[in-house]
Amino acid sequence: MKDFSRKLKFYLFTPRFHFSRFQFNLVALLFITVGFVAGTYLTLKGITNIFALNDTAKTWTFSTATAGDYTYDSTLVEALGKKFMTSFVVVGDLLSDPTANIESSQAEYTIIGVIPEEKTPFFYVPFLDLRSLGIANYSQAKVVVKDQNALDKTRRQIESMGYMTRSVADTVAQINSLFATARTVLMLLGMVALSVAALGMFNTLTVSLLERTREVGLMKAMGMKSSEVQELFLTESMIMGFFGGILGIMLGGVLGILVSIMLSFFAIIRGVGIVNISYIPLPFILVIIFLSLLVGLVTGIYPARRATKISALNALRYE
Repeated sequence: MKDFSRKLKFYLFTPRFHFSRFQFNLVALLFITVGFVAGTYLTLKGITNIFALNDTAKTWTFSTATAGDYTYDSTLVEALGKKFMTSFVVVGDLLSDPTANIESSQAEYTIIGVIPEEKTPFFYVPFLDLRSLGIANYSQAKVVVKDQNALDKTRRQIESMGYMTRSVADTVAQINSLFATARTVLMLLGMVALSVAALGMFNTLTVSLLERTREVGLMKAMGMKSSEVQELFLTESMIMGFFGGILGIMLGGVLGILVSIMLSFFAIIRGVGIVNISYIPLPFILVIIFLSLLVGLVTGIYPARRATKISALNALRYE
């Protein structure tokens, strides 16, 4: 038989409860994860919920409840003080006696507190109570640190005892790494798009200058200074960049909404819920507008300087 006590997994989470520094000896101070309830956290309505901790470990059956027709759902606080009777059906792997195949027992518990809602719901009973039911081994335990800064130190101490640890921080680190890679890729794509936009604006302004040569000559003949002609073209290029940036922000927002709708569709099918990734912070909008104006200014410098060198007489002869 596998020794589940040697496969103990610690789950380290952000502060909620405090255990004295390594006084826990896996007997008295830890609350052991002893079951998973399908659906909501648990039901107190005489409804039978059967589930297993692992393939061959343990089955729980909620048999009776003294809370009447009350059903425990998302209104968690109302369950405080309610009593329920639970039946334990335990197979040999979690029993101290390896020759025993199946044992069952019943115990009545009073709900004294509610853990903040999590994606994977559990309910907890004192470890000593499990010992009294003949459950001497276990497959995993959950440790909550008081100070999140002590998480790494706590993990090292637990791993030095020969146990394997897993933390939400690991998942967060992986997600951060994934997002960092995605940001880098998006940044490169943005630079390519910015270069293409700048080239397009430069080409548009150059063609516009050629088409408006007679107009420039007429304005100079009427007394417009070369510096004023330069300001005119620079202003036009910056206006073009500004509205291009606004249009890009609007298209990006619409695309984000469409992607969120698509992801939410698949997430709802899998029972996860609505996913919203459409978020454009105000600083990001301001940066985009600034870059758009800057690109417009830079790409308009050459056509504007070229316009100042146009001779009014030659421009009026230009066809």
